[in-house]
Amino acid sequence: MIPEHINCDICNSFATLKEERLQGYQLGTSFKIYHCQNCNTSFSLPRVDASKIYDSIYMNGKDVPGYSRYWRYFSNIKTQKNPLEYLAKSNEAYWAVKKALSKLVSDKSKVKILEIGSGLGYLTYALNHEGYAIEGMDVSSKAVQKARENFGDLYLDADLFDHAKSHKGQYDIAILTEVIEHVNLPVSFMKAISELIS
Repeated sequence: MIPEHINCDICNSFATLKEERLQGYQLGTSFKIYHCQNCNTSFSLPRVDASKIYDSIYMNGKDVPGYSRYWRYFSNIKTQKNPLEYLAKSNEAYWAVKKALSKLVSDKSKVKILEIGSGLGYLTYALNHEGYAIEGMDVSSKAVQKARENFGDLYLDADLFDHAKSHKGQYDIAILTEVIEHVNLPVSFMKAISELIS
């Protein structure tokens, strides 16, 4: 029997079952969707290790609905005179990153940035091109390999929790775009990020 209510991963309030069998990306997989009215968060069960799925998406993204834009950014970024401006005009998340960094950072060379979930690496590349001291990090070894091949040695193939243990306080800013919704343990994930920030 499927429980109608469970505790929310974020705020521990009651979350209500909204969908019993939502079809996943992989054939034969389905998920239960719960929603918490207290913090307005929805999340899926069961939890799965999605790293193999992401490897597949990153290698075939140009053909996966909803992911083709990432391949477009990846393919076009090096032809742009101003890569960061190109991304900022293409997507509101990148516009927000550009705007926030322009307000937070006065000396780009003295601020160490980590992009968590850097995927194919184009945002890290654009920020590096703009003069920021940045590293990209992703759990998909295939995405990191592709980013390194195209944009240089700016990328880490690492798990955030492991990286946080060995790099406490080594970064000033962490950037995440379209990442947190894919994380199994969001509260622990954010705590690990806070350990990385000095």
